Order: sequence, then structure tokens, then C-alpha cells
Amino acid sequence: VYKRQLFLWVFGDNVEARLGSIRYIFFYLFCGIAADLMHAVFSGFSKVPVVGASGAISGVLGAYYVLFPGAMVKTLVPYGIFFGTVEIPAVAFIGIWFIYQLVYGLLSFATKCGVAFWAHVGGFIAGYLIARAIRPRGFRGPRVVRFIIRA
Repeated sequence: VYKRQLFLWVFGDNVEARLGSIRYIFFYLFCGIAADLMHAVFSGFSKVPVVGASGAISGVLGAYYVLFPGAMVKTLVPYGIFFGTVEIPAVAFIGIWFIYQLVYGLLSFATKCGVAFWAHVGGFIAGYLIARAIRPRGFRGPRVVRFIIRA
């Protein structure tokens, strides 16, 4: 539960700022519906109920992937028994996360799992496609972020 809230806190406010509050609400709800539909297609006969907003949050990640390609994410990394932070490109962080969801979604066909991985995949794809459709031509992310990466 806390991981989803953290993802929404880190990525959601930027996507909301880009879309505007009203468009963001409709975007978020649409991604949640798309996530549920994808889950129903791939897990339609499951007797496990789907509860939560992780599919809609995945849509936010898909939009962030498109709208902020040059952004960096500060990530906590273990160094033995200690922890440190390192900045990695957001597209790498989100890309690895998406591949993880896709692989575990495929593995869920062979095992019984209580996680709606296909809802995550569906929400991400919906968010990605919507962001691609609304992104202005030539948009490459915030200027400040691009400047920091070049330096």
C-alpha cells in the first residue's frame, strides 16, 4: 500500500501540474478503468476481487514516462547494511518497473497470485498512450531538467 502512495506522491503531482487538475482527474479515472478492463481480459475467471488504485497509479507512471523523459529520480540503494541515494533517469526506473510488471503478469498464468499485474500493465499502457496523444510536438521535458542532465 505504501509503495503505491509513494509512487503517486513522486510522479503524480508532476503529471497533474502538466495536465491541470480537472483533466488529471478524468485521466486518472480513465486509467483505472482501462486497468480493470485489462485485468478482466487476462484474469477474467479469477475469484480474487480487485481492490485498489494501483492500475490508475500505473497510468500516472505511463504518462510521466512520456511527459518527463529527461527527469531524474533519487533512489534509495542498499550498500551492505547501509543505505545511500543515487539519481537514475526516470525512464530507466519506470521502464524497469514496467518490465517487472509484465514478467510477473506472464508468470501469473502459471501460478495463483493475489496481485493484479495485468491491471498495472493496462493502466501503464493507457497512461502512456494518452500522454503521447496530448503531448505537444517537440516537447522534451522541463528545460531545467534538460540543463542539469547536459551539465
